[in-house]
Amino acid sequence: MIEPVFVGDMKKSYFAIENQKSTYDQKMLLQNQIEGIISVENRILDNKEQYYYDITRKQSLLHYYEEKKASGTEVQNIILSIIFTIENSKKYLLKEDSFIIRPDFIYQDGIQNKIELCYLGGENKKIREQIGNLMEFFMNKIDYQDEKAVLLTYGIYKVTQTEYCTFSDIQNVISQYSQQDKREIVVKKEQTPQFIENNKNINNMSSFSKNIFLTVLLSLVFIIELFTAFKIHFFIKPVSQTIDCMKILLFLIFMASTEVIVYIKGKTIVNKKSQISKRKDIAEESTIVLANFQQENMESNREEKRIVLIPLNNVLEQEIEIKMLPCIIGKSAKDATYIISRNTVSNSHLRIYIENKKLFLEDLNSTNGTYLNNIKLEAGKEYELNIGDTIGIAQYTYTLEEKYTI
Repeated sequence: MIEPVFVGDMKKSYFAIENQKSTYDQKMLLQNQIEGIISVENRILDNKEQYYYDITRKQSLLHYYEEKKASGTEVQNIILSIIFTIENSKKYLLKEDSFIIRPDFIYQDGIQNKIELCYLGGENKKIREQIGNLMEFFMNKIDYQDEKAVLLTYGIYKVTQTEYCTFSDIQNVISQYSQQDKREIVVKKEQTPQFIENNKNINNMSSFSKNIFLTVLLSLVFIIELFTAFKIHFFIKPVSQTIDCMKILLFLIFMASTEVIVYIKGKTIVNKKSQISKRKDIAEESTIVLANFQQENMESNREEKRIVLIPLNNVLEQEIEIKMLPCIIGKSAKDATYIISRNTVSNSHLRIYIENKKLFLEDLNSTNGTYLNNIKLEAGKEYELNIGDTIGIAQYTYTLEEKYTI
């Protein structure tokens, strides 16, 4: 096992590795500054040629995670950075198996927070195994309260244990949990527009009815008081026994003023009650009692139905879970929802979608064809799918099944 020797001066820090043999790819590295690779220079000390890797203001993952727990996002970013660097280095004719993917050789830039890798020409260890070993390191470093960190770490580890694992397989795992993470960010409960509109109409009718009732009541009170005044001869002058018009006028002014004040106050009380009722309705509409929501959430998640494509003729192929519709299956990371990294699979091979609550399958003019129950499909034509159907993607055959998660 290669062990670095740490050296430094007043300005920079390095780790040094003795050069066992000179290779063309190491010479390429010395002559180019490649993004994502620790810059290196060649030095000769005591007649020994050594490579000096500049780690000034950088920290290895081994030291960075001595006390700190790794989150799911951090694991994701590290793996994606590794894949990007290795893929980018191929245009310099560097070999992927000559990268050293170990926690003590992977460095994080303290300023730009970038991941940088060590490349050593002549090394030859399968990158798949190295990423698997890195995931074993993270199994002891992740925060087990972070669901994404646990699922991502073990998911990547599992896929690296297959002999023909590719970067696309690893990216599929990352994409799977990234999409799930996005879907679960916000939980919102809303009342249907029709129900809200009905509530508004009910409130408006209730307020109108109360105003009518108040008007009728005040009118009755006025009539009763006027009748009583006539009954007791309130408007008759005691001496002349004639009608006192001044008393009638003052009585009408007094009663009108009193009833206006009572009406305004009564209407204000009605409106306040109506506003309180509306606020209560709005609060009930937009607010979920946590205990009730948790109970509803637990009940809805007791049994979750999933649609999956299960491989039949190749144990190395993975299940394809249809997480969203429409779903495009192919080998292009740009165009496909689910990626199958096989040469015989087209970039956009087929599409599965839903229409009128039914599943349909469509071949997207693939090179090697799509098959439904061993019958080759005509490109661009829709075919109804049922549980138990077999789907052929080039030479790979799957069966459409439902699975239930409790």
